[in-house]
Amino acid sequence: MEKKVLYNYRLIFKSLVQYLPAKVIVILNSFLIIPLLTYFLDVREVSIYVISLQILNILCTCSSDWISKALLRFYEKYSIINEQDTFMSTLFQLSLFVYLLLCVILFIFHESIEKNFAVTSAVLCLIGFLLIPCAVRQNLYQILRIKNKYDLYTVSIIIYQLIFIVLFVSIAGILPNAYGIVFAMITAMTVINIYIIKSLPFKHNLLKKIDFNILKEILKYGLPLILTNACYWFILNIPKFIFQTKKMYIESSVLGLGWTIVANVIEPIAGLFIFVNFPILVKYFEHNKNIKLYFTNIFQLYFYIILPLVFCLCFYSQNIVEIILPDTYKFVGLVLPVFAFIIFFHQLLKLINIKYHLKNKTYIETILSLCITLITTIVIFCLIEIYSIKTAIYIMLIAEVVSFIINILIKLKNVDYLNYGKLLKTSLSLICICIISYRLTNLIFYFDNIAAMLLKFILYFVMCYFSGYCLRKYILN
Repeated sequence: MEKKVLYNYRLIFKSLVQYLPAKVIVILNSFLIIPLLTYFLDVREVSIYVISLQILNILCTCSSDWISKALLRFYEKYSIINEQDTFMSTLFQLSLFVYLLLCVILFIFHESIEKNFAVTSAVLCLIGFLLIPCAVRQNLYQILRIKNKYDLYTVSIIIYQLIFIVLFVSIAGILPNAYGIVFAMITAMTVINIYIIKSLPFKHNLLKKIDFNILKEILKYGLPLILTNACYWFILNIPKFIFQTKKMYIESSVLGLGWTIVANVIEPIAGLFIFVNFPILVKYFEHNKNIKLYFTNIFQLYFYIILPLVFCLCFYSQNIVEIILPDTYKFVGLVLPVFAFIIFFHQLLKLINIKYHLKNKTYIETILSLCITLITTIVIFCLIEIYSIKTAIYIMLIAEVVSFIINILIKLKNVDYLNYGKLLKTSLSLICICIISYRLTNLIFYFDNIAAMLLKFILYFVMCYFSGYCLRKYILN
């Protein structure tokens, strides 16, 4: 490999490895938490938990996600001109206003939510309280990313996961439903936020006056993100709400559990690529450095690491479900392969759309996502009478693939950063490696008890990554 490419891979891989332990812990804990949920909660309660979590997600999208992304995008810019305190103060006061506005909206619509989605007022109230520690944690994590405090990030993830599991198991008998889980999340997040604030010297003055020029820039950047992320949320979650309104709790639970399994396996690692590289790319962009080769290498390494995970969930979906879930949820195995590709393309879409963030033209992404969501909505309501689990997941997949293709075709000046020939060679090579590894693994282990399945998983990954390592000069160059 040429020196520049090798340097890029070392930098990307080093950044990934620094945060990888925290993500591995999330993956391992998910295989403990998901069986616990299905053990303590019945089908209806699992469905309510799934819906509650998605309500929380859309509220976070509208309240804190875009603000924390603005913190990440502009902190470097205002550090260069020594205006961090003014920037942080403006961001903080904007956050308070948005939270209060969202609480008012939630109060106005709470009766409709409770009536249609079987969510109790107690759960909604707890979700409202949960927004505060969620927002604080998101902003603190962005600061950790900016300052590259990966050790503190990892420790905080470990502590959060332990507190959540212990507390949930402890109160499951007292609060044996969805609001027991939400209560455990509030407590665990609050503890973690206090821990991070004490561990990370936070010297910014948050009570300075608002700078309206900074506010205007944040709103110009962030407000389109609300609509964009709301559109993505709609496409990925509306099937669950349709099933919930029809009281089809098993269908809603199957979709929710399937998504949770896949998301907890792929997203922690796939999400790392934008998590660790976005601050680096912002710094490169603000200092007028060329990023085309670096971006191509990010995508190549993304395929190199994520495709074996995706194909594992495709090849062994039914076996995974049999190991971790009761028979009630056997149909979860049918949705895992489709969800694996949906999340694969969704995370890839986030990487591609970094160009809009760098150029502060997030409104382009918003317009595209609104158009795709409108078309998806029309399709959903045309098929509402035959709206089955298969219909739902394939609509989601088609929407993600179409979004991915359209955003690839959009070109912006100075951020045309991908070498598509290299990416095609990398992806096709890895797909062949995954298929061959799967076939060889099945020839070696032809029986299907739990021990054999675990050995299959291990051998499959060893073959995939060892073959990839041996062919790395061809695959990644």
